[in-house]
Amino acid sequence: SATGEATHFISQDDIARPETDRSVLRFDTAPTIRAPLSRLSFLSITTSATLRLTYWRGGRERIEDGADPLPPVTRHLADLRADLEGPVFTKTWTPKENGYADRYKHRIEPRLSVSWLSSFDAIDRGLQNDHIDTMVGGTTTVTYGLVNRLLARRKSATGRGDMRDILAVSISQSRYSNELAAAFDSQYQSTTSSTFSPVQMTTTVTPGEGFNGRFQMYLDAKTLQVQTYSASATAGQDRTQLTAGWSKRQFLPDVPGFDNPDGASHFVNFSLTSRSASGRIGGTYAANYDIRDGSLLQQRVVLHLNAQCCGVSLDYQTLRQGLSGTTVLPADRRFGISFSLAGLGSFSNPFGSFGDNSGRR
Repeated sequence: SATGEATHFISQDDIARPETDRSVLRFDTAPTIRAPLSRLSFLSITTSATLRLTYWRGGRERIEDGADPLPPVTRHLADLRADLEGPVFTKTWTPKENGYADRYKHRIEPRLSVSWLSSFDAIDRGLQNDHIDTMVGGTTTVTYGLVNRLLARRKSATGRGDMRDILAVSISQSRYSNELAAAFDSQYQSTTSSTFSPVQMTTTVTPGEGFNGRFQMYLDAKTLQVQTYSASATAGQDRTQLTAGWSKRQFLPDVPGFDNPDGASHFVNFSLTSRSASGRIGGTYAANYDIRDGSLLQQRVVLHLNAQCCGVSLDYQTLRQGLSGTTVLPADRRFGISFSLAGLGSFSNPFGSFGDNSGRR
């Protein structure tokens, strides 16, 4: 297989000051060869080799020094990887009373992955936009974990059903030969510079077609204190759907990266979407509530009306002033309207939503 992309990242703090231009042009391609080494049902071993070629034009030195752009940067990375799953232990049984399901299966799946990236010493030359830019060369990463699955076969209206996950519990962690790689590992939402990643624990439940839930937390590798919690759930059918979420970031005085009390946060969010049987009329209400400050961070209402030939959509949003990382988000109210015409597409205000980001309205 092979992937490739060409991207131009546009970023400039002050249009009147060219030295604040952070724009960069990037080409990236990554052909990959994969090969399975095991055909056993209880043991899976897959290897892969990727040769990644990345080219940047522009870079951080242009911003910091205010000088002319340096010569383009080209990066060659070899990525070798081996993934092992197993040996898998399975137990299947049939309940005496067929109430919820007519058969269950329990699977225990040990997992191990080893990856190696060749050396690249100029990681600071480019802007760190995404995981492609932040790949730390010269790193060996070992990821290990265990997955417990409970599957059930439930009969459907059309007859015999298939085995589906109704409960899955997993735990995983990674070890890096280069501590810098831990800060840029996209597998973990909570990252710090360390030889070991946080311990990731995830539980998902899907008892039926109309409901699914997920709970996740990260534990510090040294102190085993919980760094972050998060939970989400979705319930509903085709016409109405309710989604709710909860997240909490802890203040841990003895854990680097979590030792600042201002970095702690506690939020809940939810959204409710409903539409008519025909789908012509519908709407969504969404809100984010800051439990720590006891106030609404944002509210949003979207309404739409569709006819056979055309449609209209109204979007109203209010934002409370707050922090997003180190960026101050100003209070704002926004109102947007868009139209759609059959066969032509959608049309909206070319200048964006109504509002001025000043907090006065």
